[in-house]
Amino acid sequence: MDRKKEFQFIVGHYLIEIDMKLEQKDNKKVFSVCWHVYYNEHWHTFCNGKYYWKWWQCAGQCYKTIDKIMENCDDGKILQRWETILNLRKKYHLNDLHAWTVKQEKFLREHESEHNWDYTKCCEMLDNEWLLYDGKYKYWSGWLYRPIPLTAMKKIEYLLSL
Repeated sequence: MDRKKEFQFIVGHYLIEIDMKLEQKDNKKVFSVCWHVYYNEHWHTFCNGKYYWKWWQCAGQCYKTIDKIMENCDDGKILQRWETILNLRKKYHLNDLHAWTVKQEKFLREHESEHNWDYTKCCEMLDNEWLLYDGKYKYWSGWLYRPIPLTAMKKIEYLLSL
């Protein structure tokens, strides 16, 4: 059963919309989080239980922008929810679309400054460490699924139930 939840946080002149989703794909649970940030100094409209703002600021990989906005937030509940959602997103967002195994990822993250995620450099480095192939899987040759641990799944389920 697919489940969705939208959160709206207002911090100063910013509206942060966060869409969380837990889907069932091929009997596997897949988690995703998307967000948009809107800015407006002058007005906003409240209609059908939602705020609508005029100016769009950013979306996608803009969590650093949201972190900056949250520095001005004095609502502990919003801050706690944001931190929980951000941590879950960093670890489990699109958990069915991993282009590397756990071993490959660990190695590449440890040496990120040496390759800056350049595909050719990553392949060379992995090959030098006998990690270009991990078992039968070659780096970036397909999408791998990683299950979400039970403790994280409980947090996701709780947020979706709010």
